[in-house]
Amino acid sequence: MPKRKWREIRPSYDTAGYFKQKILRWVYQNPGRYPWRTAKIKFHTLIAEILLQRTKAEQVIPVYKRFIKDYPSPTAIVVSPLSQIKKIIAPLGLRWRARKIKELAATLKNRYRGEIPLHMDGLMTLPGIGQYAAAAYLSLHNNKRALLVDSNIVRLYGRFFGFRVHAETRRNSAFMSLADLLTPHRECRRFNYAVLDLGRNICRPKPLCPICPISLKCHYYNYGKEQK
Repeated sequence: MPKRKWREIRPSYDTAGYFKQKILRWVYQNPGRYPWRTAKIKFHTLIAEILLQRTKAEQVIPVYKRFIKDYPSPTAIVVSPLSQIKKIIAPLGLRWRARKIKELAATLKNRYRGEIPLHMDGLMTLPGIGQYAAAAYLSLHNNKRALLVDSNIVRLYGRFFGFRVHAETRRNSAFMSLADLLTPHRECRRFNYAVLDLGRNICRPKPLCPICPISLKCHYYNYGKEQK
């Protein structure tokens, strides 16, 4: 069976329901253990989203723990030398993030009185916060419905539904329509945790299909490997 184009995909109610039901059950049984997911201070979760940009979660954990210990608030970052912030996040590379974090802290302190906006437009005015980080903050840390799309999720959807994917797929309107169709209103946070973790840990570039909870109806598992 050949790969399909995004505009040709119209998943049936049963297929979409199967996908959501299976991954929601899977993530309930296999919750990701990341410290920012249980953070009580929302500012710390915003810092985590910046540290996670283009970086594996496992690499971020020790840096994140040290960072929030040394910098529990925006004010602590504002008064800190930039060189010290760079030193802490140096193991992650992309040291430009240190300046963005300092600018973020100053913006929150001076413009928002330490409060974090709770809507996409406001979040995306913050230094270092793009569309993905804003959606992740709203959905994962505030349980508000937002479409979450990264390279792992694109790969997961592409394999399951039988699409060819590439670097620009996430900007494809048909793909975003599919993401909108699949993302539930009532369990958005758990659903987004599920697609993030399933894409990262199971549907890897070299996938672990035998232990995947959705392999029964997965296009890649049933047809894709035969085409290689």
